[in-house]
Amino acid sequence: MRYLLFVMLCVNSAQAFELKGQADIEHRQFFAHGTQDNGLYQTSVKLEPEFYLAEVAGSTSLTVKPFARFDGLDKNRTHVDLREFIFLHVADDYELRAGVGKVFWGVTESLHLVDVINQTDQLEGVDGEDKLGQPMVQYSIARDWGMLDVFMLPYFRELAFPSAHGRLGTPFEVDDAAVTYESSQQEKHLDFALRYSQYFDIWELGVSYFRGTNREPLRRINSNDTLALHYTQMNQISVDLQGVIDSWLLKLEALSRNALQSHVAYVTGFEHTTTQVFDSRMDLGVILEYQYDSRNGTDMPLTQNDLFFGTRVVANDIDGSELLAGVSWDLDDKDSFIFKLEASTRLTDQFRAVLEAYLFHSQTPHNPVYGNRKEDFLQLTLEYYF
Repeated sequence: MRYLLFVMLCVNSAQAFELKGQADIEHRQFFAHGTQDNGLYQTSVKLEPEFYLAEVAGSTSLTVKPFARFDGLDKNRTHVDLREFIFLHVADDYELRAGVGKVFWGVTESLHLVDVINQTDQLEGVDGEDKLGQPMVQYSIARDWGMLDVFMLPYFRELAFPSAHGRLGTPFEVDDAAVTYESSQQEKHLDFALRYSQYFDIWELGVSYFRGTNREPLRRINSNDTLALHYTQMNQISVDLQGVIDSWLLKLEALSRNALQSHVAYVTGFEHTTTQVFDSRMDLGVILEYQYDSRNGTDMPLTQNDLFFGTRVVANDIDGSELLAGVSWDLDDKDSFIFKLEASTRLTDQFRAVLEAYLFHSQTPHNPVYGNRKEDFLQLTLEYYF
């Protein structure tokens, strides 16, 4: 509340004020009861306004993006967050951001491997694209030799999980009291990140370094069948590369992470787009990406040795209709895969309909997909933009 009061005070001194955002009604229909005999229906409401104040102080602006979700099934999924509360100061030779912000790194479609600044909001979606706001200071300079970003991250945010009565959670209840840290400073450890990016002819290159609290905790099962989380410290070097050759997009994300359990990982592949398919306005894209991660055992990720194949259809119509469908196939356990579908179209100038579907299949108990084998669902969202 105090952040919103501060915004109201700033409006009086700002020369330009803008309010926009979106409000959603979302319904998930599951095809089976979960492993805990969970409900089949999950309806929720989301509100995500955006306040923008230009020239708060000279060439400094303020962007505020609060977020709220109210869920009828899962009390944990009912949550409020501050996605952004960021001051941006633009000078002749640098930019400075300070507050709570969001940063995205990466180029691949099936997995955002190098995107490490913000913690994932697991309560929102399955694909990991929703992120929590991160307290930060970001200093950016752009020169002929490229762009350099320096980040100071003074506070860490833990993962949140669905409740035992919710859907798409873990097979075990998370013991919040058993969360531990490698650092004695715990969530107040000062993290640091550095990123260099540049264009080289047809190539876009990003090289990043991160030192601080690992966003992915180690998970251990306690004697009382609850899940304990341990956040280690890590040093990570990563690279993301994208090249454009005619109708081809070539993509790579790779990292080397030095932590309590060190590992390497990468995702690479291509997207090929054919325009005006069958003499229509429609574009058809084919996506193929390979995902590798050297971790195994209890901390084996979903993307240890997987192949993603998908297609993207862009109608190029007045309603902006699009469709993305694909399957991630485990090459070690051939019976394990995840299928997803995302389709959207504009209904009016302010309303948009989004349809999503996820299917999880696995008969191998040690495979990470096995825990979601009863979580297939269809989701319909009505989005209102103001």
